Amino acid sequence: MTKIKLYNKAKLFIITVLLTLKIFPSVAQDGALTNITGRILEQKTKNGLSGATIHLQGSTNTVTTDDKGAFKLTTYKKAPFLLSISFVGYQTQDVKVAGGESVTVILAETSSQLSEVAVVGYGTQRRKDVTGSIASIPKENLAQVTPSFDNLLQGA
Repeated sequence: MTKIKLYNKAKLFIITVLLTLKIFPSVAQDGALTNITGRILEQKTKNGLSGATIHLQGSTNTVTTDDKGAFKLTTYKKAPFLLSISFVGYQTQDVKVAGGESVTVILAETSSQLSEVAVVGYGTQRRKDVTGSIASIPKENLAQVTPSFDNLLQGA
């Protein structure tokens, strides 16, 4: 009697393993491996933007561009893909890609002016929201050669 129970348990175990191997690969990957390549360019000069962020929406895939603005993103998701491209000082752009193709995206500068933003030691704030004093230093003062940044700011 125990041999029959062991035989049935072994048979059940083998069926479970085979079903698991059959089901989980299709759950883990939606489709075939796809490479998305492209370049991110700046609108005025048409030069590549180094360090732009490309995020594949609906996933955790995020890559950054190299020094020429080129990127390569690999995914198992099914096409079409929605890429969100962002770079500091430029408008974020969402681009729909069919897959397996190279894409070129041109980012435009944002309309906000740098004078509206104050850089503080722990982040950035809008100039109108700052409650302390803000000082501006002319660009010419920052071009001087000094042993430390503190010395550069003295008397400015």
